[in-house]
Amino acid sequence: MDPAALSHAGPPPATPDRAGTPPGTPAATVPLDARPPAAPYGRAPRPVAAGGVPASTVGGLVLLYPWLGGYCAAAERLVPEAGPVPARRAALALLAGADPADPLVRLLAGDPDWAGTGAPALADPEPAVAEALEPAAVLAAFAGLLPGFAASTPGYVREQWVRRPAALLRDGGDTVLLRLGRRPLDLVLDHLPYPLGAVRLPWTPRIGVGWEAP
Repeated sequence: MDPAALSHAGPPPATPDRAGTPPGTPAATVPLDARPPAAPYGRAPRPVAAGGVPASTVGGLVLLYPWLGGYCAAAERLVPEAGPVPARRAALALLAGADPADPLVRLLAGDPDWAGTGAPALADPEPAVAEALEPAAVLAAFAGLLPGFAASTPGYVREQWVRRPAALLRDGGDTVLLRLGRRPLDLVLDHLPYPLGAVRLPWTPRIGVGWEAP
């Protein structure tokens, strides 16, 4: 699919912030010195770099960008003691079912060393934090924009659109090029009411989104 085909679409929806802290939510932490348990939340395997190019297993996480600002801001509020980048990394990994060391997770979290190999391990968010973040609500909002898929489960959305190979390359300037692998149901992405050619969150560089050759 050519991202330019989406350029006619209207502006992206207002960034949902559906993950506010409910009254009485207990304090929780995201410790930096504990490794996550094996494959929680249906986690994708650790990314493997090929030919020296950082590789992600959850390239489709970028498709959710209209919601990521509010979602990550909620994570920062819920675990302020963790620091902004670790809080965002843990929350994005939970949303995608990914390893927090995945380079795209780190890039979207604002980690300046997103392509490095020495990322501190993170524990999974405490259950109360995971529930308050409402990752399923983000996935449901995305699926609701795809004709015929509004009732899809979070696991189905992750499997069909979020989990996909992606390569991340620097363009020599301030842009990171993200080349996404294709998935069988990508044709419905033409119905998204926001463009996918370039993405930028308040804490990230510009991300140029492209697709591998068919």
